[in-house]
Amino acid sequence: MVYRRYDPRLKNLGAKSNDLSQFLALGIPVSTLRQWQKNGVLEFFTLPQFEINDVQLIQENLKLAARVDAITAEKTLITKTITIFGFQIQYQRLPSAESQSEILAAIKGAASIIPLATCLELIGLSTARYHAWTKRQIN
Repeated sequence: MVYRRYDPRLKNLGAKSNDLSQFLALGIPVSTLRQWQKNGVLEFFTLPQFEINDVQLIQENLKLAARVDAITAEKTLITKTITIFGFQIQYQRLPSAESQSEILAAIKGAASIIPLATCLELIGLSTARYHAWTKRQIN
């Protein structure tokens, strides 16, 4: 027999509920629901981030979606502006090892959040040049 584990919040909802039909629709056996009601509401440890209600969650989601849209627009604007005005890093020589190190550090910081390929595409640096710089920096 396979035993299923349930989220403690779901167990507490089942323990408090008078209408078990909504839980039966989820495939939870009646015997399990009755056991939850018999045991009553359980205390459990959770993080404060999980204590938000549906309205707060939806508001946060909308706020984050708007932020993603804004960042995407900024990225497009920066990329197009750089392309139009002609400064593309792939056609420029950066003789200063210090300049290269600064760019590599910025790429490393950004790559911890977004993919490396996206970072390189955003600033117009080829993968080959990036790897050549990192190899030169190591030696």
